Amino acid sequence: MYKMSCLTEDEMRNWLTKLREAMKLNIDITAEIARNKKPSVFGEMPEHPSWTHEGYRIDVNYITDNLLVCSFPPTRSDVYELKRFMDDKHKNCYKIVNVCEKTYDTTMFGENVLAYPTAINGVARLTELWDFCEITDKWLKEDDSNVLLTHCQNGNVPSGLFLASYLVYSRICWTSEQAIKQYRTKRENGIIFTPMSQTVLEVYRNKCHSG
Repeated sequence: MYKMSCLTEDEMRNWLTKLREAMKLNIDITAEIARNKKPSVFGEMPEHPSWTHEGYRIDVNYITDNLLVCSFPPTRSDVYELKRFMDDKHKNCYKIVNVCEKTYDTTMFGENVLAYPTAINGVARLTELWDFCEITDKWLKEDDSNVLLTHCQNGNVPSGLFLASYLVYSRICWTSEQAIKQYRTKRENGIIFTPMSQTVLEVYRNKCHSG
């Protein structure tokens, strides 16, 4: 288990400088997404992801053998389809983490759904990422067959940040660049990492690997 150490004064000053710069870039990217539905630098963000995977109407991807991601299920029938997929593929050994601002009726999943509401182009707090990573790590280590699925609006910024954080927390990836590359490679519908999310991931990675 790795402990997060406190930021030194110099580290805090440097991080705040980077964060201010990233926030300005993030505002520009968010505005461009709103205007054009695609940012010019970070790749396409589809309005409507492909809803087909092995005969299921769901745009799921495996980031690793036990880490999955998909878009938020917009209708009740899509929620049923998500449950059908998870029960068929990973019955009784899965958890779902919703990192979207939206919610839905999770009754059919029992107590297997956690929520970290995050704006579509926003970022999570470091404490939320740490909590998510500890819960994920404990769950995946309980049994080799356990899996965890994360979803947000399009399976882009929030999901990418949460899962990339776990990739560096667990040391599957040693650098934030490696974690981003793995996520982008496995997520097929144009994953976007905003400047702010990249900055937060790098700070989180440094704290995870400092101990």
